[in-house]
Amino acid sequence: MAPPTRRQPATHSTINPLPRFFAKHFADGVVIQAETLGCWRAVRIHCPAMHRLNYAPGQHVRIEIRDPFSLYGILRPVETMRTYTIWDWDRQALAFELRAHLYRSDGDGIGLNWMREVRGGDRVRFWGPQGNFLVGSAPRHLFVGDETASVAFGPMLRAVGADEESIAIVEAENPDAMLPLTVTNGELRRVYRLGASPVASTRLLEAVANAGVAAHNTLAYVAGEAKTCQIVRRHLIAEGWEPTRIQVKPFWAPGKRGLH
Repeated sequence: MAPPTRRQPATHSTINPLPRFFAKHFADGVVIQAETLGCWRAVRIHCPAMHRLNYAPGQHVRIEIRDPFSLYGILRPVETMRTYTIWDWDRQALAFELRAHLYRSDGDGIGLNWMREVRGGDRVRFWGPQGNFLVGSAPRHLFVGDETASVAFGPMLRAVGADEESIAIVEAENPDAMLPLTVTNGELRRVYRLGASPVASTRLLEAVANAGVAAHNTLAYVAGEAKTCQIVRRHLIAEGWEPTRIQVKPFWAPGKRGLH
């Protein structure tokens, strides 16, 4: 069965009762801006229903690329939606912005293709916001991740309390791949791979080890490539961190589709 080819969301059949049953979980919007910023893609979506949606920094939306209620979507649900982290949520303007790293020029996944091809004026149906990768309450926060994690780290860092300290250790291929992050009270450390592998990144692990952030009164947020998340978490636990004080969010893994 060939998938429906479209950029606009399919109109759900009025005969199919599933859309009506799940209607409270999704909303519709229109793309008002889509631009390429180096190796990043920024998509801004206007949604009149944002006033009824709850959002917390670090959350994401699931963009409906193919109709999940169609026969194709029911048989192949993994090929219907993709997840994108929210970079900016402007309730007053009824608009939010997604950022995605264009990590492969030859990639053909539905999520990467949608992000490359979406244009202003396109209609979008999304599910969410959702997710529990959120900022907790603590005197100090440690953020560790690669460039894909920085989309979540941006709003999360902005949400940290004014009297709380933040230490962000963020890795990217080079300076051009680094999103603009702001640490109000604390420190931002940048690490560049410069051709080294992003999988199980030893450079990011070394940066974390050299930082020597104490576990006491600190919450950690580790995100990005899956194996890198694992080795950073193991390191922190070996250094005396309680596992419950470490949040881990793998955004991608080589050869695996459907993550962030």
